[in-house]
Amino acid sequence: MIELPMSLCMSDCNDDGQPLSLARPKMASSELAAYERLARLLSGELLKTFYGTTESSESVKFNDSQEEFSVTSVDLSLDSMTKEFIVRLYSPSGALQKRVVAAQLRARDPRTGDIIDGSPFLHDKGEKTAVHVHKSKDRVSPSIEPNGVERKGRYGFAVKWGDGATIIYSKKSVARAAGGIHDDQA
Repeated sequence: MIELPMSLCMSDCNDDGQPLSLARPKMASSELAAYERLARLLSGELLKTFYGTTESSESVKFNDSQEEFSVTSVDLSLDSMTKEFIVRLYSPSGALQKRVVAAQLRARDPRTGDIIDGSPFLHDKGEKTAVHVHKSKDRVSPSIEPNGVERKGRYGFAVKWGDGATIIYSKKSVARAAGGIHDDQA
């Protein structure tokens, strides 16, 4: 609940035709604070409406950031040139973008994001080296070459793989493939 104070300063700004939020007079700090609370509340509700509300408030952290990112905000796309996934996560104060090697996602449980023991897809553990030598006979296995990504409701993303498989990965699984760590893993 937000209480918006009515004040002489607010009235003067309205009479001058310049909104209080744009004029930002120093004597209107309490009024501006109330509008800021309203804006935060409204933007939070709009974000929930856009991404859908969930019963759980799962979040992940990354080693290079102290910020927590909501799993429900995960967005996944495919870079058609490099065949890498681009994962974007959002928080109330910012955003984060990570690149994920295709093998890293294919080697994970689509529901939980746990790495599948003995997965044949993670021969290189998804690590990138500074130098990669390409040979004329280098072939990428169709099983780890993604062909497309499609959002599947509020749950996750369907990834179409080169070997014909289509796997729906949960947003939690995508966040974990990008390096997200849940509190129970820390």
